[in-house]
Amino acid sequence: MRLLSLLFLFVVSLPAQGAPPLQDWIQEAIKAGGGVVTVPDGVHTLAEPLVIENAKKLALRGMGREGCVLRLARPGPAVLEIRGDCEAVELAGITLQGGGVRVMGGKDIQVRDSLFENTGGPGVEFLGVTESGVQRCSFRDSTGPALRVGPGSQKIELRGNPIARCGIGIELEQATACVVVGNEIRGGQTAVRVVAGKTAAKHRLLDNGFYDIKGEAVVLQPPATEIEMSGNEILSASGS
Repeated sequence: MRLLSLLFLFVVSLPAQGAPPLQDWIQEAIKAGGGVVTVPDGVHTLAEPLVIENAKKLALRGMGREGCVLRLARPGPAVLEIRGDCEAVELAGITLQGGGVRVMGGKDIQVRDSLFENTGGPGVEFLGVTESGVQRCSFRDSTGPALRVGPGSQKIELRGNPIARCGIGIELEQATACVVVGNEIRGGQTAVRVVAGKTAAKHRLLDNGFYDIKGEAVVLQPPATEIEMSGNEILSASGS
């Protein structure tokens, strides 16, 4: 993602206790026209979900997911919401606990190199989003889908994500022209579930590994959905 040549790096001296004012930093960056908001290392407990709205060329980055954790005081569907007329927005290098990332609208929204634990609902959910993706993120121990691409979304790429012990690994519902490539899904009831809308989905499932799946590895509803599948490895699943 290309950012402004002049990036705004928000780092301040933090008190010994309490979460940093991340929402304030995000608003400042949006008003400035974009930049990088850096999340300091530590476990940061948020009273409310963070919101990125109508942002351009904005990145929210941790110093590394091993040492940078965001979680809600009371678990909910999302730790971070990205919504409105957003373009070229990135989340990277953060662990999210007790909630995931919900993206409602926008273009070129990228989630990279992050960890999602015990999210309950989707780890990352795209609704009405175009030309976006999730790369090299880890998902584990969620009752819902790790990754959900929902109605109105198109040209979403899910690449190189390890997923463990989630109810559904990846769900594509009424979305179009998505690419699912090089992901490793272990455990759970279903690896990939595709629900087509009124038009053919035209998704591509390439070079994924589906292991120890309790039910069918790939579920297509309806069965006639246009799907290209190649190079996928399925082990210890009841069906394909």
